[in-house]
Amino acid sequence: MPDQNNSYLLYLAHGNIEILYEACYSILSFYKTNYANYDTIKIIVYTDNPELFYTIFKGKNLTCIPINTSQIADWKGTINFVHRVKTKVIQDFFSRYSGNLLYVDSDTVFIKDISPYWGKLNSGSLLMHCMEGIIRDKRNRIIRKIYKYIDTNILKLPDGETLKIPLSTQLWNAGVIGITDRHKVLLNKIVDMTDAMYPDCPIHIVEQFATSYYFQVTTDITATEDAIYHYWDFKEFRKVLTAFFTHYSGQTWEAILPHIDKISPIEMVKPKHHYNGLKPIPKLLRKLNKERWQMPDYQL
Repeated sequence: MPDQNNSYLLYLAHGNIEILYEACYSILSFYKTNYANYDTIKIIVYTDNPELFYTIFKGKNLTCIPINTSQIADWKGTINFVHRVKTKVIQDFFSRYSGNLLYVDSDTVFIKDISPYWGKLNSGSLLMHCMEGIIRDKRNRIIRKIYKYIDTNILKLPDGETLKIPLSTQLWNAGVIGITDRHKVLLNKIVDMTDAMYPDCPIHIVEQFATSYYFQVTTDITATEDAIYHYWDFKEFRKVLTAFFTHYSGQTWEAILPHIDKISPIEMVKPKHHYNGLKPIPKLLRKLNKERWQMPDYQL
């Protein structure tokens, strides 16, 4: 097993308290599923509310790096793109630390031990959450927008380089990003591509696409979806999280941990996924009858 003394789990959690609670829930799920070695992994949280994390996770191997609105605005860049901040946070992390890094979005849940991924990073692989499609296949509306842009444009990067992105490029979900300091130079390229592409293609996954591109042209990408669940399409869960952490306010992480499965987003999102997967006519009938999906009942 690889040496984990320099292995880190990284979060960006700021702004709305519900987003901070997402990160807290994700960390709790990490402790529950990685109990054999979680103390060997250092958790770093970039946040505007360190007190919340230090209160819940008192005594744990967790460090908060304070950020504020001014810093966030700077990291958004002149293009004022919120998802550019993620790459800048990872860059800032590598200005402070070295080793293996697993960045995860706040809306994630660990479902099993992630030890094998440290070995993947050590062997030179890069990590992302899952492969969402190949651009040339135009499988959804967002990918079709990227297709239209890269099919008709040659990207002009800030350093004067030009880049023709192939339509065979894979799009990967960036809810998880695994990278080591050996590959941190890619982060500069990802920022440059984001800055060059976003003004003419202002869609919310430009940073994700840039990360996908540079990762896959550099080495192989390993998917992490078998161990980490990313509920990016379940914003409604934030209200549940607020109720959960309000209910257990003041309790230690050890006291809260046994209860996290009571509100598992993996289970609670199923009615929404079933509803969204309905064929057009059955879905229309449910809309007309005001029978849209409902959040399942839960007890805290």
